[in-house]
Amino acid sequence: MQKAMLLKLGGFVTALCATGALIAATVPATGAYFSDAKDGSLSATSGHLSLAIDPGTTTALSFANLMPGTNQTEKIHYAVNASAGNVDLWLTFDSSSAAYAQFTGGRYSPAYAEGGLGRYGYFSVADSHGGTAFTSGNLAFADGTNTYGITGKSQCTVDSNGRGGSATIFTGGAYPPYCGVPSRILLASNLASGTDGLVSITFGLNGVLQTIQGQDEGTVPFHLVATQAGHPLS
Repeated sequence: MQKAMLLKLGGFVTALCATGALIAATVPATGAYFSDAKDGSLSATSGHLSLAIDPGTTTALSFANLMPGTNQTEKIHYAVNASAGNVDLWLTFDSSSAAYAQFTGGRYSPAYAEGGLGRYGYFSVADSHGGTAFTSGNLAFADGTNTYGITGKSQCTVDSNGRGGSATIFTGGAYPPYCGVPSRILLASNLASGTDGLVSITFGLNGVLQTIQGQDEGTVPFHLVATQAGHPLS
């Protein structure tokens, strides 16, 4: 069987050679195309995006000896730097932490009734480039899930970037709108590389609060986060 196969192949080759003149006469000659080549390479390096805090300021903010009706403001001096493109700046909190729940938990939250100080507290954050980002005169959310959108209760208006709020404070009688502090707030957007600025955080007690004296309101961790402009936090 193997011999026959070889013979058939040999016969095919012979026939092909015999008809070569006919093929050449009917099909244009192709031959080998001219070609040339040059060596190349591909390299890549990642860029950078950094957020620096001025050594003269601190991110460990302390609001000590608060008196009702007198707010205190602490400032953080920062600078952003990016190898390409612009930068967005955010203030974020860990919404799963007990400290956050005590600071701005939901109404009747198991962690802390009325979200810590609730309607007796005041919180505001602003950026020198982005203006006032968020303000609240009632630090409690309307429910226990740290979200907005509960019907039947007066609430402040906050957009998807955590900007908005309500500056109405409690003076007795009706509660100001429920206005829990979002876990992420866009402070400033589209900052050019090399920009420096100030974040101002204001905290206080309103004048109706008369029973809490010498109380430690706890420590609430936060983060200043710089991202590529137009890319929301994941």
